[in-house]
Amino acid sequence: MGSLIDLENASCVAAYVLCTYGIPRVEWRGPELIAYAIGGVRAASVDRLMRKPHAEVVCALVAAGIGVALLLIAGGPGLSTDGIARFLRSEAKTLAAFAALFGGGGWWLVHSWRLLWRCGRSRWEHSVFDLGVRTFGVAVALLLIVIGASLGINADVGGTALAPMMLAGAVVSLIFGLPISLHLGHYWGRRCAEVLGVQREPDLEIGDPPLV
Repeated sequence: MGSLIDLENASCVAAYVLCTYGIPRVEWRGPELIAYAIGGVRAASVDRLMRKPHAEVVCALVAAGIGVALLLIAGGPGLSTDGIARFLRSEAKTLAAFAALFGGGGWWLVHSWRLLWRCGRSRWEHSVFDLGVRTFGVAVALLLIVIGASLGINADVGGTALAPMMLAGAVVSLIFGLPISLHLGHYWGRRCAEVLGVQREPDLEIGDPPLV
């Protein structure tokens, strides 16, 4: 546990040193320097979709459908109507559980995005949202999607490109990995601010942080 904390602290300090000494033309110091240097991913068009009315419900329903479809593919009932009907009757409880699990994941994805996809106003918020969520969190999410797709390729017979299980692995990693990564980025940004001694600024941090 101690080595994990040391590694976390070292990553924060390394990012600070890189941006402080690697970009000498910038005069700022601290997490806001890193945030401005890196900028963070904006994804403004995705953000607009995530903030549309009923986006949480729509994403939950789509994710639930994806979960059921993945189970049908894994169950191997084939394309036969009779085979699918038999599978639905025999595995109704399992299908309902998958639909609920994936539906919850879809709702959590949108909820986490709306909560954490923000821009910083103060040094502390720049560290948490610009550097933590929209940089570190996105990097972790992309890594999880690549890992999920790679595991799917290994599960496919022959490991063909764009095989069904590869796409399934990427989609599952997106639904569940993205919200986890955003929260992890939020935590990492808070830890960076703590390690570097950045204090909150109540005069600037009034209300919720602004949207992207």
